[in-house]
Amino acid sequence: MSQNGAPHIDVPREAPARASLVLASLIIVAAVANLNLSVANVALPAIGKAFDSSQTALNLIAVGYSLGLAASVLCLGAVGDRHGRKLLLLLGIALSIPVCLLAAGAPTDTVLVVARILGGLSAGMAYPTTLALITALWAGAGRTKAIALWAALGGGISMLGPDGAGLAGLADSCHWRSSATGARVAEYLPEVADPRRSRNSSGRRCRTWRRVARTASTKASPRSSPP
Repeated sequence: MSQNGAPHIDVPREAPARASLVLASLIIVAAVANLNLSVANVALPAIGKAFDSSQTALNLIAVGYSLGLAASVLCLGAVGDRHGRKLLLLLGIALSIPVCLLAAGAPTDTVLVVARILGGLSAGMAYPTTLALITALWAGAGRTKAIALWAALGGGISMLGPDGAGLAGLADSCHWRSSATGARVAEYLPEVADPRRSRNSSGRRCRTWRRVARTASTKASPRSSPP
């Protein structure tokens, strides 16, 4: 109660402290959670060859992350609202690291499917919590702007998933495990600057680029109609 007897109402602030840093962190978490939705698609042929996988196993690898995310996003979002959004966000981020390492080092396609599903569960912890935190920390016009940036930038970054996986695979001689972790790209950078690269490695990369160009030209050329 105030001094004149009127009830006191707490008016939420337009934005939290260090709003730009907080918003950038939430956008990055949401974008990374969406990156893995399609990151394995470009590596499916290599995965099938490495594990001699059936078509069913390849389909599960492709959609396993989506299954885990779709099955958990609603219930885990409610758990975050009830027990703490920040805690659930940190748990999702912490779980995603060992899950990515498990996917990158999977010895069988079954383990890879399990890792993809667990990755979707970790995204189900983190992804809805980012939007819930934005709606809780911002108010008024600031909230509208924050949600617009979250949707636009997060969606734009998530579209780079297949491209990033393809570049990582080319950088590591098209090894499919490179699509499961982006750290392999950083390992390639010192090799680019090293002039003592062997000719065999350079030849493999040239053949890789030729296969990519040949595949693109085959898909672009019109198919002849049967007589």
